[in-house]
Amino acid sequence: MSTSVKISSESKKRLEQLQAMLTLKLGRKIPQHEILDALIKLGTSNIDDLIKYFSKLKFPLSSSEIRKVLSLPSDWGVRTSEKEINKVVYDVEDQI
Repeated sequence: MSTSVKISSESKKRLEQLQAMLTLKLGRKIPQHEILDALIKLGTSNIDDLIKYFSKLKFPLSSSEIRKVLSLPSDWGVRTSEKEINKVVYDVEDQI
């Protein structure tokens, strides 16, 4: 069974480069889906490396980024009850 997965054009380019390198080294073309399958197997057996990779990304937010996000909401001068918020956000009447 196959499933579509969206990847960025940069990732697609890198996948094609990886495929070309494997073809040169192995002397035969490896289909991209097999390369992705192998990468997923390698990732699951090296979960600590994946955690290190993702922890280097911009998560969690820095203090200045948190302050920037918290400064975005503004008071519109409208009073809103918890009941109204629950209705809009969760589409439920009253859960309190």
